[in-house]
Amino acid sequence: MGARRSSRVVRSKYCINIYSFMDEIHSLVDKLITFIIYFQLLNPTEFFADIVVEHEYVECTGSAIQALVLFKKLYPGHRKKEIESFISEAVRFIEDIQTADGSWYGNWGVCFTYGSWFALGGLAAAGKTYTNCAAIRKAVKFLLTTQREDGGWGESYLSSPKKVCICY
Repeated sequence: MGARRSSRVVRSKYCINIYSFMDEIHSLVDKLITFIIYFQLLNPTEFFADIVVEHEYVECTGSAIQALVLFKKLYPGHRKKEIESFISEAVRFIEDIQTADGSWYGNWGVCFTYGSWFALGGLAAAGKTYTNCAAIRKAVKFLLTTQREDGGWGESYLSSPKKVCICY
């Protein structure tokens, strides 16, 4: 009986230590998040806004979809389920972050036309078309309404900090 009670005491102490440890971790995470937020606010460069904190990017997502679609063709049986799941979730992410005007905010270039290029490349690689994807139809409308008379697209560098497409 003494050994049984002794093991319960040890387990109880262990559980208390785990709870204390978890409380300490939560406290540290809260402090870290607060630090990151303030550190981001003190970021002295306007052009590199939000660069201190890692974010998801349409450029990376669209490129990853394209790469994985090619990979699937070369190695059709390798981690098939995981790759298909990633592609489905990535397509959903791209569709979810599309702006109301049909564009995507590009983080690594100027800006909405650039982001849309990567988004459309990823969607097309995943088998989406104008016919079966509302996001592509909205994007085509955006690109046609912002296209210049000479056939190109001109976008101001101010699109990035203002997070609004400023075309000329």
